[in-house]
Amino acid sequence: MPTRPMLEYLWIVPLLPLLGSAVNGLFGAKWPNKIVNWVALGSTGLSFACAVEAVREFFESGQVPFHKAFFTWISGSFLCRST
Repeated sequence: MPTRPMLEYLWIVPLLPLLGSAVNGLFGAKWPNKIVNWVALGSTGLSFACAVEAVREFFESGQVPFHKAFFTWISGSFLCRST
């Protein structure tokens, strides 16, 4: 089990509101406004809670640097040439 589980799953933070808007876009016309509001606020609230937990884990870890590579095809180093 990871020592900092939320930092390993940061992709959840933007995914939750996206899923909430997709659910509301697909089914929201047939649902009452109260349910649409609960889906929208619930997905956004869960995303906020995940972000707060990630920040808490980041500051709790102390001076340990955190690096997560999401894409291996993007190079992080650049060659600077003087002209």
